[in-house]
Amino acid sequence: RVPLEHREILSIVLGVVLAMFIAALDQTIVSTDLPTIGQELGDFDHMSWVASIYLLAATAVTPLYGKLSDIYGRRIVLLSGIATFVLGSLACALAPTMMMLIGARALQGMGGGGLISLAQTIIADVVAPRERGRYQVYIAGVFMLSSLVGPLLGGFLTEHWHWSLIFWINLPIGVIAIAMIAAFLKEQPTAREHDVDYFGAALMMFGVGLLMYVMTEAEDVPALWVVVLTVVALASIVLLIAREKRAKEPMLPISLWRHRVMIVCNLSGVITGAVMMAGTAFLPAYVQGVM
Repeated sequence: RVPLEHREILSIVLGVVLAMFIAALDQTIVSTDLPTIGQELGDFDHMSWVASIYLLAATAVTPLYGKLSDIYGRRIVLLSGIATFVLGSLACALAPTMMMLIGARALQGMGGGGLISLAQTIIADVVAPRERGRYQVYIAGVFMLSSLVGPLLGGFLTEHWHWSLIFWINLPIGVIAIAMIAAFLKEQPTAREHDVDYFGAALMMFGVGLLMYVMTEAEDVPALWVVVLTVVALASIVLLIAREKRAKEPMLPISLWRHRVMIVCNLSGVITGAVMMAGTAFLPAYVQGVM
């Protein structure tokens, strides 16, 4: 493969970073608007699902994007992810009820889940190993900027205009990212055929989603149903583990969990993510609703 010039790499990286920015921004920009959204749509009980369902959908599809990009190429899969995210953003902006907003956020998460992982994969494809650290700065900057700007921008748009603008803003950025990637990112040849573990992804979404439902709706569900749903959710997770042990190309290889570094890094990531997302999601609700 002919090495790319720095200008060509920058054009690709800029388009990829724009795509990753809207995905990262959507994890934080919604947080300050949740109380307002719950009030306007008349549903505070399911407010937390607006944030949770996005993360759940994004987590489930992230490994699938990697496999699909190995089969069909990075370019078409990334463009499909951005298009799905933009379509989900449009549905979120037009949602008239909380349930429809939650469904639209799930669609948005199915697009956003591939943007962050594929962005780093594409940079690894087009940049030599010794130069990757230089371009990883752009990725770090995107996450820093989205974490700082997201809650402030969401609050500003909602206070002065309307909460739907936090979703409308994704459309022009997404269109620009699609245009840049379509123009500058050339298709990379695929190495070999792959098996895509769709069943594993579906099991993970079902098991974890059902467990989240039990934890958030336990007060409004009969005790017997809480027990039944919890058992079904745990059984789905056990079935997922069994499936991943037998799958030809598992979505979550169980063998990775034998490595101490993998366990420690993931546990630290879970703790960090839980603290960050809990603070981001519930502090605005506490400040606006209690203080």
